Amino acid sequence: MVGTLACAAFLAATVGTARATARTAGPRAHRPSPTLAISVSTPAPEQSLPAMVTLAGTATVDSTLQALVRPAGTSGCAKSFRIDRDQHPTESAVLADGVPEATGAYSTSVSWTPDATGPYVVCAWLSGGGGAGPVSAPVTVRGPQVPALAVGFSSRPTAGTLFDIDYTVQTDQPLRLLSTIRPAGTSPTCGASQAADTAANPDTHVIFSGGALVDGGPATTSVSVRYPAGAYLVCTWITGPEPRETDAALATPLTVGAKPIPHHALPSHLRITGVEARVGSRVSVRGSAADGLSGRLTLIASCAGSRSRGATGAAHGRFTGHLPLPRLCLAHDRINVAAYWAGSPDYGRGKAIGRAVVDRAARPASEPLLFSRIVRVRHRYHPVFRTRPREIVVGPVKLALRWTHWTEREAQATGIAHPDHGRYRVSVRAYHPLRGRFACLTVTRAAGAGRRVRRYGLGRLGNSTFAWLHVRWLHRRASGATPWPRPGCPA
Repeated sequence: MVGTLACAAFLAATVGTARATARTAGPRAHRPSPTLAISVSTPAPEQSLPAMVTLAGTATVDSTLQALVRPAGTSGCAKSFRIDRDQHPTESAVLADGVPEATGAYSTSVSWTPDATGPYVVCAWLSGGGGAGPVSAPVTVRGPQVPALAVGFSSRPTAGTLFDIDYTVQTDQPLRLLSTIRPAGTSPTCGASQAADTAANPDTHVIFSGGALVDGGPATTSVSVRYPAGAYLVCTWITGPEPRETDAALATPLTVGAKPIPHHALPSHLRITGVEARVGSRVSVRGSAADGLSGRLTLIASCAGSRSRGATGAAHGRFTGHLPLPRLCLAHDRINVAAYWAGSPDYGRGKAIGRAVVDRAARPASEPLLFSRIVRVRHRYHPVFRTRPREIVVGPVKLALRWTHWTEREAQATGIAHPDHGRYRVSVRAYHPLRGRFACLTVTRAAGAGRRVRRYGLGRLGNSTFAWLHVRWLHRRASGATPWPRPGCPA
């Protein structure tokens, strides 16, 4: 009896110790679960431009990663990668299929280029150690961006004349520029696409056959066109990257004005009716013009290679003006006077020319002129005639003179001759006046220089060059000169 009680007491103590040990040990330690998260590099990916999709998390054991992206439908991600692909065999784009990931933290980035706009969903799964997923992330893909689209015209469009249409475009990827022109008609708006607008309006003219490539910018593309007068509509579309996708559209009204009626100016009927020129005085000009012509006329006188300018006004069909005598113009020279009308909206340009012979100065006829030298004006040489010139050139000799007597019949002077070497005294007599000029010249050396008398005649060489030539030589054909003025100094 006592032994039985002792055994029972020992058994109860053993069971109590076991229970106490179990209570002390408590539940088993908790293991962390694998994780998986999805992130996209840009919140709004763009069609045809790559975007980075990052899959990151923690794996408790060596695992594999699977992910895909597809258009978002009415259903979410399936329980597994294979089931989701079987349910959406054509829409899915695989991002990762069995990518091995080691135990611990991991991160995998994959490039994804969407080929269409709209909402998408990214699904991912992590297998191994209980796995993780499906994890989903919604993504909305936007179309290509067109920050700038404008249509302008380089000039005022006019019927029958070429004018430029300027397209200014800026894009962030290569796209196509399409444009048409059609009569405005009853439809002031453009269609959703070029094909739709052309189908609805058969009289449309296509500007760019196949479209013009645009990329970056802003850049301007110009096209030259010619249209009749009327109201038109310029329709412009930016399409791409797919041919039937419209990214931007613009409708621009165009009005082509009528061709202006040409205004023909009336003739000026400019005419010079009289010219008077005198040595030592001004040149007077008078003339007529169209009855309504009123304004400034330019006058130009030319004589002996020199010119003078002046101006006058025309009114009531007449004009009268004065201008200086040209610098090298002498008595008996021919003078030409031209009157110019620059033109106006009412009267066209005009020009008239008058001619006259220069009269001698209003001074005593006892002072004929004497040829003294040749001067160069631009590219031509011209004779100079003077009264009592201080210097004259006779052949190769220059004479420095002091005139002591001058009448209408003859003139006398004394002076120094300067040949190439040395010098000597001379006396000079000018006589035989013709047309206001002395035609003969006698040069006599002084007694101490070996007295010698030579007679010279004024001759003409070529068109406008004069010289004092020995009178016997002047009248010979071999000289190539002709006495001037005719008949010249007698032989």
